Amino acid sequence: MDTEKDSGGRIPKELRKWEDFAKFFMVHFGDPSEVERARGQWQKGLTQKGKCVDYFETAENLLLKLGYD
Repeated sequence: MDTEKDSGGRIPKELRKWEDFAKFFMVHFGDPSEVERARGQWQKGLTQKGKCVDYFETAENLLLKLGYD
């Protein structure tokens, strides 16, 4: 991948930044129903059933999957 170049001789856009690569990878290899499952879980609401840190990790992961900052 280090030697791959686009038609202009530059590093392809999806390889320039980690965020671009992650987005490219998820579009091509990610689970397409993951966002719908996250949306359903968010709409049902979250309840804390264990450690606070686990609850916040779950909430953060859902927010990331749904595209929120």
